[in-house]
Amino acid sequence: MNDVESVPYRAFVPGDKPRPLIEVEIQNVGIILSVIDSGADYSTFPKRVGEEAGVDFGLAKKSTSECAHGDTIVSYLAPMKVFIRNEEFNLTVNFIENGGEPALLGRYDFFDRFEITFDEANQQVLFKKKRIKA
Repeated sequence: MNDVESVPYRAFVPGDKPRPLIEVEIQNVGIILSVIDSGADYSTFPKRVGEEAGVDFGLAKKSTSECAHGDTIVSYLAPMKVFIRNEEFNLTVNFIENGGEPALLGRYDFFDRFEITFDEANQQVLFKKKRIKA
């Protein structure tokens, strides 16, 4: 991917509002359709995805937080190998117990690799691969 690549917005199901979704390929799991979320620091996935991918949750950073509606959310921060837009890399993910759907791609690790432009008028995301500084 040398130049800008255009990815049209799409809906999770027919009739839903189109969103900036891309496919994330995960070993032992398959493809997870994920929302690109520039407002999220970390990517979030359901914990079951990490379990299927072989993430070692014993080494993960566990945390709890409370939602506005009062529920407590338990999450585990850990790296997971992913394949996105022809790039394989470790993505730091906040794995959510009993939730985490839809999967979100946050800024950390993901936005480091790509220059991302949301083109709302044309309902598309523009990707340009960044050169990673050593």
